[in-house]
Amino acid sequence: MSDIQSTIEQELSNIEKNHGVKIIHCIESGSRAWGFASPDSDYDVRFIYAHPKDWYISLFEKRDVIERPIDKVLDISGWDIKKALHLMLKANGPLYEWLSSPIVYRQKPEQAEILKKLAMSCYNPVAIFYHYKAMTKSKTSELLGQNDVKLKTCLYALRTAMCCEWIIKHASPPPVVFNELLVSYFESQANNALQLEIENLLKQKKGVGEKQVMPKSEIIENYLQEALASFDNAALTVGEKANQNEFDKGFIDILGVWG
Repeated sequence: MSDIQSTIEQELSNIEKNHGVKIIHCIESGSRAWGFASPDSDYDVRFIYAHPKDWYISLFEKRDVIERPIDKVLDISGWDIKKALHLMLKANGPLYEWLSSPIVYRQKPEQAEILKKLAMSCYNPVAIFYHYKAMTKSKTSELLGQNDVKLKTCLYALRTAMCCEWIIKHASPPPVVFNELLVSYFESQANNALQLEIENLLKQKKGVGEKQVMPKSEIIENYLQEALASFDNAALTVGEKANQNEFDKGFIDILGVWG
């Protein structure tokens, strides 16, 4: 186990002890999970946790987020299971990424599997598509009209655009790893210039700092603008409506982590 993994594991144990919770699912989010971290990228650790059953019996709202003070290396935060399930019902994009991250730090397999099955039972391609479309539009707006642009912003815009492309093609949750999105896109879209440009960006990103800037790329800007225009006419199917009884049962079963 590496030093950083040991540090993360210790932090998670401290969180469980200090807050009286059990961590159900803990993963790496952000650029390290996506596959294009910079040498100075921090670790975005995200987790879902559960209190003992009696904690949920209350007339009053309680804090449902745990956040550790952010430093230059670690950014650790998590959601209570009840909050996570409510966000799942609202088709929360980041939550789907948490559930399919390739980097898992800690997991209760039985409870994590319940979460994943519930997530797929109410998956809404339309809502997730518009989540990624909005992010693409926001990041693209930061690039347009600039002579020099942040390499990080460029890749963020490309990743969310490729997530939209995936949903249009597959109607399933996009993979977290950026290269998987690229393979899917370029299987059906012959665009060697764009492919080479993205490959070059990925090579650069792995060797420079998070704040690195680069001359704007007409090829990437054109793709992003054309993609956003095409997304307005995307034909998508709304997912299945959530079964409330299944979610109630799943919630109770997950709390069984306490025995």
